[in-house]
Amino acid sequence: MSGLPLKNVPAFIIDHAARPGSADEAREVSDELLKHGFSSNVISIQWPEGTEPLTLPDFESEARVLRFKALGHACYASGINSLMLAHHEDDLAETILFRLAKGYTGYGLRGIKRSANIPYCFGQYGMHQSGDPERWLAGANGVSIQENRYSARKKAFTEIESGGVQIYRPLLGFSKSKLIETCRASGMRWFEDKTNKDMTLTPRNAIRHFFQNRSLPKALQKESLLQFRDRLLETIEARTADVDKILDSSFIQLDLRSGKLLVRFPPGEFVRNTLRVRESASDIKEPRYRTAMLLLRLLDMVSPQSELKLARLGNMPDIMLPLISGTATARDRPWSLASVAVVALDQAGDRSGLRSLDEESSVPTPPKMHPRYTYFFSRQTPKRDMIAQITTLLPAPFSDPSTLVQGWSDWTLWDGRFWIRVRSSRPRVLSIGVRFLAVPDLMFIRRDREVAWNKKFTKVLKAAAPARARFTLPVIVEHDPEATPEPGTVHLGTVLAVPTLGIRIDSDIEWEVRYKYVDLGGSGNTKEVVGFSQFGDPDLKGEDAQGRALRDMARSGRSRKSAPRSNNQTSGSP
Repeated sequence: MSGLPLKNVPAFIIDHAARPGSADEAREVSDELLKHGFSSNVISIQWPEGTEPLTLPDFESEARVLRFKALGHACYASGINSLMLAHHEDDLAETILFRLAKGYTGYGLRGIKRSANIPYCFGQYGMHQSGDPERWLAGANGVSIQENRYSARKKAFTEIESGGVQIYRPLLGFSKSKLIETCRASGMRWFEDKTNKDMTLTPRNAIRHFFQNRSLPKALQKESLLQFRDRLLETIEARTADVDKILDSSFIQLDLRSGKLLVRFPPGEFVRNTLRVRESASDIKEPRYRTAMLLLRLLDMVSPQSELKLARLGNMPDIMLPLISGTATARDRPWSLASVAVVALDQAGDRSGLRSLDEESSVPTPPKMHPRYTYFFSRQTPKRDMIAQITTLLPAPFSDPSTLVQGWSDWTLWDGRFWIRVRSSRPRVLSIGVRFLAVPDLMFIRRDREVAWNKKFTKVLKAAAPARARFTLPVIVEHDPEATPEPGTVHLGTVLAVPTLGIRIDSDIEWEVRYKYVDLGGSGNTKEVVGFSQFGDPDLKGEDAQGRALRDMARSGRSRKSAPRSNNQTSGSP
């Protein structure tokens, strides 16, 4: 143990604070590590006030969520992006049996993953798939290609988030007994949670008891379960390789301005062979699994949802399989899943917003779009009640607004797709937030602009977010969280900017925007990213009444309640 190169690696010890004496035990573990030259930090779980953890009906799940959230924050605070966990072979077998008992099937029975993104930290900057953005170099016509693949004439960049905390489990190949022997041979004390011996406390404790006493049928004993897992992993690996082949052979264009995804699949015969489609209708299991995995990869690029599961795809694989394999014609209407709308190119018509490339562009020209195998994936248009929901980025100042100028806000993951932060170069008396683009915003943005500017705006909007996809765009607004709308109206605030289109209405607002982490896969010449627009500021011909009033209030320190209402509050549909 003394020769290991891990002594400079800090350790985290979790005190679940679920029983008396746990804090003392955590300190003993910390002292033991210190004897062997390891630094450590004890993290105590904070339960809601008045909670008795061990009486909770789902204590293990609740503890798991709080544990990973605490570890995520600790890693971020310490600048750690790789976290090794101490799960071992016995934990793995127990998890598989536990899931069998709960009715899991398919991929859920692979048990504990060797590596993964840290769970339960979705939307936490620097913890979940963020904090170390990939820089993509912008080429002609706003196309962004990863920096190390192509050179481009314009030195502008688009950033897609990446990074976060990755968890690794290097001890899954070692039994608990082997680890105990290793610790004792190295002079390190082994600690055991006393509650693990109470087989009535949790289902996992009961399973552990059965394993230790070998009172299970041979098919459910540890060795059999681990062998089953190995076979399942081989199947998953083979299916994943086939999905990668299809993605590598597909043309994929992701427009970061609205999160619109265009996919042209390879010819049907290639897809049929790769998905293992057979003539027999009864042999549909393997093609369906592969289609589901393919859909999951594509939906994840666009969907605002945090975790997409194969089991939640419903009948979507059954719909898509005959379409992409060329054995059926496209549906005559869009369909949706996981808050994503899917439409075939030959049904999209002029709404597709296909972009053409200049001849002098350094980006390879996309293959000819064959409507039979080409589909659009875009964020589903939000419902009316969601449009009026404003996510605050910079709250209203609590001190004298005439002297306070706020810095950058924290990074916020808005709608599960865009990481956004803002700052203002002048004092503000109202909050700054972000919401979906609404119908009245279009009139407000176009108001008092030059004809040429409006034509350009219309062109950019049609290309970036055609038809109803435009109502999935983020807009930065100034708003009063305490405002009470008149009956029949909604409070939308005043638009300051459309960040992904590069449109600035208020010259004092600044923003940074990045798209969420995506895995495009495949080779560079079949993948394309359309970056955020650099539209330029509009030719402002004056300030609206509310803007003038807010500036006057900032100078005088008057109450924000006296500001006139924005014309961006409306009755009827947003």
